[in-house]
Parts: sequence; structure tokens; C-alpha cells
Amino acid sequence: MGSPNGAISQDTSRLRRRYKTAAYLPKTHRLITAGDDKVLKFWDLYTGRCTKKLTGHQSWVWCITLSSDHTMLASSSSDTSVRIWDVETGQLRRILQGHLNLVLSVDFSPDGHTVVSGSNDQTIRFWHSKTGACLRTIQVNSRVWSVAFRPDGQFVASGHDDRSIRVWDVRSGLCIRELQGHTNLVFAVTFSPDGQQLASGSEDSLVKIWSFDSGKCLQTFEDHTTTVWSVQFCPKGQQVVSSSFDQTIRLWNLAQGRCVQVFDAHDGEVWKVIFGPTPETLTSVGQDGLIKIWDLDTKQCTQVIKEDRPYEQTIVTGVTGITSAQRDALKKLGAIAENYSNN
Repeated sequence: MGSPNGAISQDTSRLRRRYKTAAYLPKTHRLITAGDDKVLKFWDLYTGRCTKKLTGHQSWVWCITLSSDHTMLASSSSDTSVRIWDVETGQLRRILQGHLNLVLSVDFSPDGHTVVSGSNDQTIRFWHSKTGACLRTIQVNSRVWSVAFRPDGQFVASGHDDRSIRVWDVRSGLCIRELQGHTNLVFAVTFSPDGQQLASGSEDSLVKIWSFDSGKCLQTFEDHTTTVWSVQFCPKGQQVVSSSFDQTIRLWNLAQGRCVQVFDAHDGEVWKVIFGPTPETLTSVGQDGLIKIWDLDTKQCTQVIKEDRPYEQTIVTGVTGITSAQRDALKKLGAIAENYSNN
């Protein structure tokens, strides 16, 4: 092979694409993912193939979000930028620059005119989506892991390193409410469709439901065993889905106050779960580099999508004199069959 023992194996350690975030395009039945390879990828869910790749970020992409009309896509990255893309053409519209550290979260206002971003630099920034101008910077003195617009566009919620959730008035830029109850970092916040409740997920392994008006915690769900990374309300607001580093997805019924479904989802952390592509399905992405579609009725995984390996379908034959580590590396590359043995 002409390589030192283990050299191929070391190179292949970078092959696993860990998808950290996802968004669904309902009209075209496409999914968009992004993660540690810096590329935004469009997937045709009918064929399971990647149909478009958007490049430009210089480091991990932490978050992507779509405008409500699905014409614009925003992405935030460890390269300190937020980028606005045209969904149809894939062209880069704007680069929003001003953060001084990782940009961990981004969201569009309901009308699409404003983008909010939260960063490791302990600021929240509001941007004009068309011009790219920074409209306001809020210094919060705590890392901002998650930001989300309320459906009416008048308020933004943010999740922080200091275990708090804060609610901001968009017009004034003032914090109108601080929600306390988590005992560790708050990684995820989201609003219910009617804006009357918030859901949060934390490193304390808890999912909490909050009243927007009173700021009181209405429900606490304790079934996850470690970090909860993402939460989302179902379109009608009666259920919440969460994903965790415990490798599971859980569906919570708010009226019943309990977990009604558990999915053993991925081999590794589950970074993101969303409702769709149909009302009866969920989509998840994880540390294992897989995209999975789940049926809520049967609790079964109905589709697994993974990116082709560099030498997929090459199927080299007659390879001899290689170590077991090199053989395993070639399998990871897709160059030899999974059942190949050089014994």
C-alpha cells in the first residue's frame, strides 16, 4: 500500500460528517443539513441523494434556519459569521460580520426582515437580512447558545451559559423577563406556535415548558439521562420533541405531562430533531453522520440517508498484505466490500 501502518486509518477519522443542524423545505421535499465539514447540503428525500452543496464557511456550521417563506437560508458558524443564502439558486446573498467568536445560533423574524444571532462572544445581534447591516448589539455577559423569535416577531428568547433563559423586547432591546430553573447550560429554546409557551433543553438533562406571560415553569421532563441539545414544538403545539446526547429522541405529550415515545436514534449524540417531512414523521441528525426519518405511529426508522464515501462502489479486489487497521480504513473509504477479508 505504500503507507505506514495506521496512516489510512488516521486520515479516515475526518470522513465522518457530523451533522449538527437541519431544516426542512416542505414544498420540494428537501432537507438541508450542516455540520463540522463547513458545507450546507440539500438532500432529496425521495432519492436520498445530495443535490446541492453551499460552500463558503471556514469552520463548523452550528445552526441553520429558513425564512418563513422558505426563500432565504441563514447559517451561523465557528468562523464568526452569519451567512444569508438564496434557497432557490444557492447563491450567497450576504455575509453578516461583527461577532468576535463562534456564532452558535441564528433565527429569522417571521416577516424575514430581521435576523437574530447569538454568540460565544456573549452578545446577541440583530441584523437587516437584506442589507446585512447590524441593527443592534446586546451585551449579555454570558455565552448565548440559542436564540428564537416569538411567532409575533416582537420578542426573542435566548438560552445561556449562566443557566438562564432571557426574553428580549425586539423594539427596545431590553430584557423583559429572565427564566430561572435549569441547573446547567441552556442549549435550546423555542416558542410554541401560539407564542404562549417556551420549551428549553439543558445540559442538566431536563426539558422544561414555560409560560410566556408569567415566566413560570409549567412542566419539567426528566427522562433524558444527559444533555438535551434540541427541542421543538409540533405544529399544533400539543407535543414537544427533544434530542439528547444520550442517543435518544423523546416525544412529550403536554396534556398528559409525560414521555409518550422514545426512539433509540443514533450511534452517538443526537444533535437535532425536527418535525417532518410529514405530520406523522420526525427527522434527526447525529454524531454518527446519519440522517434518519422516523414514523411516529410505528416508532420505526423508515429511511436512513448517508453521504457517499470517497471511494463508494469502487470495490477494489485482490488487495493483499495489509493490516487489519488498513483494511478497516479501506472499508470506511468504501474502496473494499464490508465482508472483505485478506486472510
